[in-house]
Amino acid sequence: MSKRPVEVKVSNAVGVSAGTGLSGIVLMLPEGALKSVLVILCPTITVLAAGLWSIITAEIYARVADFRISSQKERAKLLYEEIRSDINSSPELVEKAKRNIDDLTLIEVEITRQRVEAIASPQ
Repeated sequence: MSKRPVEVKVSNAVGVSAGTGLSGIVLMLPEGALKSVLVILCPTITVLAAGLWSIITAEIYARVADFRISSQKERAKLLYEEIRSDINSSPELVEKAKRNIDDLTLIEVEITRQRVEAIASPQ
């Protein structure tokens, strides 16, 4: 299930909030050319805020996901080395630790594939 409708609603809310807040601040300015220009630009700034919010949050989510996967993979590698160097570890446990690393690598590959498809496919 896609999060797209929720993201659009949040982006619209951010845009409206930014536009409303900016309009309120602009209305408190003394009369003059700056106030006139800012009043004209408020709708544009609202649309930009909404659009940028989607882009920025998507980038943040992607970077956080990448960080979580890579840090988990590093932990799995350390655990694998620790288990492998322990003479009391069973071969099954060593194999399971190795599979964990392989599974995390597969997740990285799948996420990369999905991102490439999202970039390459027309929307």
